[in-house]
Amino acid sequence: MSYPLERITWLDAAFMERADQDDEFEPVECNTVGYVIRDTPDTDGVYVVLAGEISEGGAHDFRWVTTIPAGMITHREELAQKATLTTATL
Repeated sequence: MSYPLERITWLDAAFMERADQDDEFEPVECNTVGYVIRDTPDTDGVYVVLAGEISEGGAHDFRWVTTIPAGMITHREELAQKATLTTATL
């Protein structure tokens, strides 16, 4: 199986324990790097799933999995061509 390595810039929800009207209320910009293990096929996409680690075999092939709603993504950058993972490369 092959997975592209990407950096995705996206807006995350922000939380403030206390605030007053002079505070800025904006989402937080995040950058997440990982292997794209799922990218929904819709034109705009519904979500993208990244894995920080991939192993072969066993019931848990992916670790550090992040699901990002497509509407929150502001930029995508492919960092490496799709690499085919084999037991020999791991």
